[in-house]
Amino acid sequence: MGERKVLNKYYPPDFDPSKLPRRRSKPQKKVTSMLPIRVRCNTCGNYMAEGTKFNVRQEDAIGEKYLGEIQIKRFYHKCTNCSAEFSIKTDPENSDYTVESGATRVFPHRRHTKEANWSLLEDLEKRCGDEKRRMDAEMSLEERKAVNSRREAVDFDSVLEGLKAAEKKRRLEQEEEDEAVAKFASSRNIVRRISDEDLDELSGSRKLVAAAEAARWGNSRSDKKAGCLGSQQVRISVVKKKPVASEAEKFSTIAVSGTEPEALQSAFQIYSSDNDDDH
Repeated sequence: MGERKVLNKYYPPDFDPSKLPRRRSKPQKKVTSMLPIRVRCNTCGNYMAEGTKFNVRQEDAIGEKYLGEIQIKRFYHKCTNCSAEFSIKTDPENSDYTVESGATRVFPHRRHTKEANWSLLEDLEKRCGDEKRRMDAEMSLEERKAVNSRREAVDFDSVLEGLKAAEKKRRLEQEEEDEAVAKFASSRNIVRRISDEDLDELSGSRKLVAAAEAARWGNSRSDKKAGCLGSQQVRISVVKKKPVASEAEKFSTIAVSGTEPEALQSAFQIYSSDNDDDH
């Protein structure tokens, strides 16, 4: 069992691997693949569809490389009906396959036809894209020119002078407003508050002034009534209270024109009779 597994091998002291004979590699190898294109056998006329599974032989096409780097491969297939052999090669340039011998491609490659049909539209789209990019570049260039021209036209000295003038004008307006407010405040009449002692001293004189104003108001009204009713004379007694400090006179009579009420005459008679009794 241990020898069958071959876990250990014996190498003699005089072993030289360079003297071992080299085995010749096979140029071809067998692989399983599917038919990449639809073909017709030239021997029996059998049609083979795309995707048919085959056991094929694969080899490198000697001396054939695309761009000097990509190796071109060759595949050998056998017809499913007559077992005739046909070969197919890769086409890296067009990303496709080509039939080399033994068969014919049923539907030829139409990539070039499709490109021809769409070439006009692609050219038109390409030109439209180029024109749009050109217009965008021109617009951006015009905007930059306009910005540069505006920057060149601006005089920073004039801008500073304008700012200074605006600031000066604002200060003058503020000063005028302050002067107007101060003038208005100084022109107002400030009323001083009277203390209670001064108010008591002035109470008597104020009462006299009030009585005089009432008498003048009564005279003016009586004059108006006299002008309207006639020239009759009426005697009216006005009672005026004197201040506490001087009680010289208690009553005074003022003669004015007008009619004499009965209640006023009776009151005057009662007052005169009282004075006679006292004497």
